[in-house]
Formats: sequence, structure tokens, C-alpha cells
Amino acid sequence: MVKKVPGTTEAFQCEKCGNTYSSLEEALRCEINPISPFKYQIGDTVIFEFKSRLTGKILLISGVIEDRWIHGLSKKGEPAHGNVYKIRIIKEGTGLIACRFEDQIIRKV
Repeated sequence: MVKKVPGTTEAFQCEKCGNTYSSLEEALRCEINPISPFKYQIGDTVIFEFKSRLTGKILLISGVIEDRWIHGLSKKGEPAHGNVYKIRIIKEGTGLIACRFEDQIIRKV
């Protein structure tokens, strides 16, 4: 017989993006947002802007897309169901990673 496991909570999933939420209301709010097709593919080399915290200068950085996913509900003014990309920055020896929304990427190289 199935029993309730202590410490587990009920979760609700948006059927469009797959993100999970603790309430049905949040999942429904997420699900009403449209989804756009991805503009960039895994393996694409792209250029995006990066603002240095030290100098305040805006730099153009290139990197390779390693992963992508659909963002869930908006937080801090981010778009709901915005396409997000994990980008490995191309610069010898750094191994740095950046995550950027699609509208933050300037172009494919």
C-alpha cells in the first residue's frame, strides 16, 4: 500500500515548459504564457553583451551554447517562458559560464 513520505510536498507542473510550482495557481499562471521556438541551437557560437562590475564597461563576449531551457514564471522583470541559454565563454583557460535570455544575445557568429 502507498503511504505518504514525511517531508514531501505536493507540486504542480506547467505542461508547456515543465517547471514545477508549489501551488496550482502558480502553475496555471505559468501555463497561460505562450512559448516561442528557440532561435539558437546547442553548439552555436554567439556574441552577447557583458557589463563589467569593476569598470562599468560593456564588453562583447563570444561563447558556445551548451544548453537551453524555457524559463518559468517571471521573477525580477524576466520574461515568462523566456528562452534561456547556458553559454561557455570562449577565452583560453577561463571555463566561465554565462546564462542569458534570448533577447540578450546579439547574434550568431
